[in-house]
Amino acid sequence: MSQAPSAQRAWAFAVPSLLPPAMLVAGMLALSLLRGTGLDRQRAAFVDCAGCFVSMALHADLALVALALALCAASGWMMHPPAARTRVQRVIVFAALGALLVAITVDIGLSATLGHRLLWADVRQYGRETGAIVDIALPYLQTPHGALAGAALLIAFAGLAATLFGRWRLRPSLAPAVVSLAAAAAAAGALRTPGFSYFDAAVVGNVVAIQRLDSGLRHHSDEMAGALRALPEPPRHCHPLVASAAPRTIIVVVLESWSLHHSRLFSGLGDRTPRLDRWAERGRWFPEFVANSYSTEAALIALLNGSVPIPSHRSWGALAFREVDGDFHRWLASRGWHTHFATSGALHFGDREAVLRQLGIASIEGAEHPAYAGRPRGAFDAASDRALVDRVLHWYDHERPDRPAMATVLTVGTHPPFIDAEPHDPHRPGEAAAVQRMDEAVDRLLSELEARGAMADGTVVVLGDHRAMTPITRDEVRRFGESSTSRVPAFALGVGADGGRTPGAFQQTDLIPSLRALLEGEDCRTDWQGRFLGPAPRPADVVVYAHPVLRNELRVQMAGNTYRLRLDGDDTGWVGDVPPVGEAVLREAMRQRLSRDQP
Repeated sequence: MSQAPSAQRAWAFAVPSLLPPAMLVAGMLALSLLRGTGLDRQRAAFVDCAGCFVSMALHADLALVALALALCAASGWMMHPPAARTRVQRVIVFAALGALLVAITVDIGLSATLGHRLLWADVRQYGRETGAIVDIALPYLQTPHGALAGAALLIAFAGLAATLFGRWRLRPSLAPAVVSLAAAAAAAGALRTPGFSYFDAAVVGNVVAIQRLDSGLRHHSDEMAGALRALPEPPRHCHPLVASAAPRTIIVVVLESWSLHHSRLFSGLGDRTPRLDRWAERGRWFPEFVANSYSTEAALIALLNGSVPIPSHRSWGALAFREVDGDFHRWLASRGWHTHFATSGALHFGDREAVLRQLGIASIEGAEHPAYAGRPRGAFDAASDRALVDRVLHWYDHERPDRPAMATVLTVGTHPPFIDAEPHDPHRPGEAAAVQRMDEAVDRLLSELEARGAMADGTVVVLGDHRAMTPITRDEVRRFGESSTSRVPAFALGVGADGGRTPGAFQQTDLIPSLRALLEGEDCRTDWQGRFLGPAPRPADVVVYAHPVLRNELRVQMAGNTYRLRLDGDDTGWVGDVPPVGEAVLREAMRQRLSRDQP
């Protein structure tokens, strides 16, 4: 008779003690469900399997649930050592699991807003950009999805705190045993093969598992590094061009997130940039143009340094791309040209100003310029694209030196969360309205430049920096395949830019060889470079670009085929099919990575 009351007393202690860990589990599962529904909304249509991504996300996240339960159970079992020791242990467990909960929630927000996963490499690079983080996070938290993620995080945190420090924290009763069994069950569920798998594991893996993508930063051995550094640079092949007048002005307009689905001309899908489409049809436009990476910083490296933004061993950051001999902007300066860079956004973001100065650009201006004083600001402290156009035209009319000049203009207004810094119509929120505003602003810029003769004796290039950080539609995938993640519209006007539609896998790294050819009258390129200006454009034999999700992989296009190259130190190699000259391409890719680092 004494055993029954004893068991009843044990359960009387255990049941209220189980409420806090149950809250923790409920919050974590709610976060996983939100992640899965977001993935399902973005990708299920591609594989005709509604709900599959929900189950895959829950399956992947069960390992984290098991970890959290195991640590909570251990905290319950460790009540017998001295109190001071257990208090320190509980603080350590709380800090570790609290950081995990925050990481899970941030990962969900990044996936929903920017289409990226949370990687430690990005935290190191962008974590200090608190202003930009707030600009993106606050609008997301005001959405139903963001509000639910925030609520789930609070529930999980409350359960975690109560489990470890509250009145009902786990006691030496049945509660730790029950939680231990639950942890074992969750771990068994995580180990069980799901009923459906997806080739892109980086999309569905939990936030801890995907950190393996940082293998792209793994060092080579000293022996391999020495052998790679001893490799010669690829040879340049030079051919004379038909003599023609060289441009006296070069304007490169880089449009934040301008993507194929925004343009009817380039995709046959959306019609958000009809004005830019009309300009493209007047010049030379490139329906198969490739962005060499997935960020603005990488796009600027590809365009203004001419290097494929393969991540270095030091970081994914653009500062890894060091000043090199023969830098294009210093080469222009040696020929009497002035070089200029203008944006309305903050120059400190992504070390942008430092990178631009490394590239040798003479004058650089951003959100801090007096021209934007008193004007409303949006994300990244940026004035509107309208304000940027005003500023560029003023520079062109009143501050541009009386000598040949090259200016690069970078817009900001079409970056998520698509804030209109100078709202004229408060009922036009979202991506579509932001793209339409950009279309109007850049149309005015091009019209004014044409009226000033910039296209009569100069060259204007307009292109997107990377595919928009929004879900890729089923129509895009059907029409463009995997390359839809890395394709952007691009066109050119003025000197060396007639000819209309120009097919071929041209890319951002082709800009400098193209401009050099116009200025020198000679086409000098490696197999990794193309030329899209001047007579008879030629795409590169080898087109290389970084994958936006599989961050330790490159895509290599050759002879109409696409290949996968995985970066992993000495184990760098091809995944699946190998191109005909695969060994040479692999070694050149590794050599370029090492060229970013000091020996």
